[in-house]
Amino acid sequence: MVTARRRDERLLDTPVAITAVGGARLARYEVTTVSDLASQVPSLLAGKAASGSSASIFLRGVGSTALSAAFDQSVSFVIDGLAMSRGREISLPQFDVQQVEVLKGPQALYFGKNTTGGLISIRTNGPSDRLEAGIKGGYEFEARQKYVEGYVSGPLSDSLKVRVAARYSDSDGAFTNTAADTYTAYIPGQVRTRTSDRRGGAETFGVRGTAIWEPAPNLKFELKGGYSSVQDGGPSDNVERLCGGGRTTPLSANGIPPSPNADCAVNVSTAEQKPATVAE
Repeated sequence: MVTARRRDERLLDTPVAITAVGGARLARYEVTTVSDLASQVPSLLAGKAASGSSASIFLRGVGSTALSAAFDQSVSFVIDGLAMSRGREISLPQFDVQQVEVLKGPQALYFGKNTTGGLISIRTNGPSDRLEAGIKGGYEFEARQKYVEGYVSGPLSDSLKVRVAARYSDSDGAFTNTAADTYTAYIPGQVRTRTSDRRGGAETFGVRGTAIWEPAPNLKFELKGGYSSVQDGGPSDNVERLCGGGRTTPLSANGIPPSPNADCAVNVSTAEQKPATVAE
């Protein structure tokens, strides 16, 4: 069953180009972020933007790359019916998910204007009719990632059911920092110490609570609330030339010598500094 038109219906009866991925498959392939979802959905490209606070999401070649977290995306998110059009949701940990539906093409009729390229709808698991609980953990050797995830669900009374789920993950990163342990900075006499052996790591945490209260046969109240945090070292590292004092070659920084082709010529410019009539 899918909810592409705001109601439950069979996938075959839905007049929308849609890919639905169930929770069992998401768990099998360790899909814990929207970026991971791209490996399971044809024509979906998703990743962080250069700023690290937004996203670059495309469906069938239609999408947008936003450098600011305040910009709306052409491919929007809906999590448990709540619309989220900003790109930073791509970094949130996804756990205890019932199903993900990826709707391709404009979806303004049912989900609003910020769905030019399509929509990613995520439905999390709700409370169960009987008491159940689960926990799992893992370790990935390349990035030295360890994680643990679990949930508890069940009824508290004949009319009230609750579910609590959480996930924690910590990764050192898959890239090795080859800078010297201590090095002399470009300011004479200043010595700095390297702070990390690895790059690309992240620490994420998420917790979600769901409560369903049914005081009467035809009356139901559902409340969901959650908290998520992501801490990482940023999307990329930059190398800049450090010149001064009449030097012809840049100074060494971070214990890494400059490129043999680098120089301190004043006529070096970037593409942004050139007029529009200049093409290379």
